[in-house]
Amino acid sequence: MRPTLRRARDFELVYTRGRKLTSAVVVVFHLANAPDIKVAFVASRKVGGAVQRNRAKRVMRAAFAGVDDPGKPIPGWVVLVARRDILRFKSTDVREELVRLFEQEAASLPAERGKLTDPATGSGP
Repeated sequence: MRPTLRRARDFELVYTRGRKLTSAVVVVFHLANAPDIKVAFVASRKVGGAVQRNRAKRVMRAAFAGVDDPGKPIPGWVVLVARRDILRFKSTDVREELVRLFEQEAASLPAERGKLTDPATGSGP
């Protein structure tokens, strides 16, 4: 499994500079040219109580594990935000949705992008 995004400024960077991909069950923010690979799973109180939010994050983790190939991982930082409808789906259904979203993004991305500098230090990786 990937390392996790933890710092608020990293989340803000993904939200402001990354691409936003939406579906009925999940919103994916992807910053492809980040200095390393990290992931985060977010479920707000709009999804439900603590039990429902934890289930939503488990479903997203399982779905993303099926999409993120260790041999060729999705580059950059990824933030998956659960929508309320995710509670009605299994991880296999969410995985299919993630595959569709990432294929859609891959088709629209240029072949090669430069590395992003670390906002904290101003230097590259």
